[in-house]
Parts: sequence; C-alpha cells; structure tokens
Amino acid sequence: MACISGLAHNVPKIISVASPLSLATVIAQQPHFMEALSSLGLQLTVADPFHFTIKNRLGKPIFEYTYLPQYYAGIHSWLGFVEMAQMKAVIEYLVSQSEQNHLPAMRCISDFSLCEGGFSEAMEWFANEILPRIIPLGFRGEAIILPKDFYAELTIDDFKDLIKEIACEHVYFDNLVEGMAWLEAHKAKKTAKVTPSGPN
Repeated sequence: MACISGLAHNVPKIISVASPLSLATVIAQQPHFMEALSSLGLQLTVADPFHFTIKNRLGKPIFEYTYLPQYYAGIHSWLGFVEMAQMKAVIEYLVSQSEQNHLPAMRCISDFSLCEGGFSEAMEWFANEILPRIIPLGFRGEAIILPKDFYAELTIDDFKDLIKEIACEHVYFDNLVEGMAWLEAHKAKKTAKVTPSGPN
C-alpha cells in the first residue's frame, strides 16, 4: 500500500493564518487532489465549507469530513470498507494542507464505528509518520470512536500498543456523542483559563 507520490507537494497557499477557512474549501480548489482521488476510483462532494464526502466508484461514501471551528477540530468518519491506498491518500492530503496553510486542528475525532475490515498498515503508518508531523503543529489529541466490526476492532487494539510512547492524548469512546463531550470538556478548560476570575 503505497502513498500517492507528490500528493503533498507544490500546493499553493490559499488560506491565511488570519482567515482559517476549512479544509473542505481548500480541497475544492485543488484540481490535482481531485485527479488523485479519481485515479483511486474516488469522487469528492463538498456539501458546505465545513463538510465534504468522498465516495467510491460505486457511489458509496467511504469518508466524511466535518470541521468544527468552535473546537479547532475535525471529525473524520470512515465508512464501510476502505482500501489502504485510499485511506492513506486522504490522510496525507489533510495533513499536508494543515502544514502548508496553518489550519488550526488541535484535536480530532476519528470515527471508525462504521468501518469494516482491518487497516493495521494504515494505522501503523499514521502512528510512525503522521503523528510526528502534526504534533509539532499543535495537534494535542485524538478521540477514536471504536468500531463494531471484529477485524477493525483488532486494528484499533494494535494501534493502542503503537502509540503508548507518543506524547499525545488518545481516548476511546463507543459513540460520537461521547467524543463530542470530550471536545466540549477541552473547550471549557480553555475558556476557564482565559476567563478572569471574579470576586471571591
């Protein structure tokens, strides 16, 4: 399972630090990424500036992305069976855009609840190559929504062992509601730190 070569290079900067638009907006303006998706039998649909869907050659969604600006976080939802090359290509592009356009993504929710089959190779690549790239950018944690599929569950179990020594918060939940509560808790902590204390 090889990552698409050249996918993360020579991407023009569209987003400024002062105007952090969503990755969905950026991707819609990147024809080379659309071509890369097409070469893998994938098609992109941008619903709004903060949400897009990637479908396979049968028109079935395999990935949905939602950016939550109030949390500086994104939700990555993997659906059904996803080929390794497809998963790596999508992740590589998301990371490259964060690197080049300074998109604030302090945390994310990776929803594998509807993912099917094993994808250990992609997760090992993520642990060894992607996390070391995004942590220096300010990435602080990931909430993983646990899969129901047996083989996908084994993949997450292996991933837990891979990241034991990595200085980045990883938490695991059974559903998206719990993951959103995790984001809200971090937002509340940040608000408490910047809010002046009143009189005792």
